[in-house]
Amino acid sequence: MNKDELNREDIEKMERVGLEPDEKGRAGTFTVINDEIDKSRAKTDGVEILGISQASKKYDWVKDYIWQLVDPHKDEFTERVWKYEQEHGPVGQFLRFKKGTISKEPFQSCFFIKLDRFIQTVHNIIIVEDDAEFHIISGCAVASYDNSGMHIGITEIYLAKNATLSYTMIHDWA
Repeated sequence: MNKDELNREDIEKMERVGLEPDEKGRAGTFTVINDEIDKSRAKTDGVEILGISQASKKYDWVKDYIWQLVDPHKDEFTERVWKYEQEHGPVGQFLRFKKGTISKEPFQSCFFIKLDRFIQTVHNIIIVEDDAEFHIISGCAVASYDNSGMHIGITEIYLAKNATLSYTMIHDWA
């Protein structure tokens, strides 16, 4: 599925949770619709954005960050994400702000559920290296015509020495 398959209501819903569809004023974008990555693009040097599965294949060391801050058996919801990953692989973003990278523009992420009764499981890894400074706007929403569904998100954030991250999360489930 890609953004061309979204109707105007869907796009407006995504905008309400902070997504700028034209990416104006954004350092980059990562969007997931249901369980598929729709967009993954960095517009700022020093920012690396990949799907977490892709990052795990590209870098052996990524596995050292996955499930290190959160116990995958903490509760039934967290375990559901872990089980999904064991069967299908993880869905989510690997977002890395490299050493010394500073951006006045925020990075944007959006996790959108378009299918009725869909269970979206998301696992994100965010790494902010030494002396990097960033803001993230992360939005999660469901299509207005969906009657039922579930979004379970796990985000592990790693801050290095003198790193700064501000993180705004906006949800719209109605």
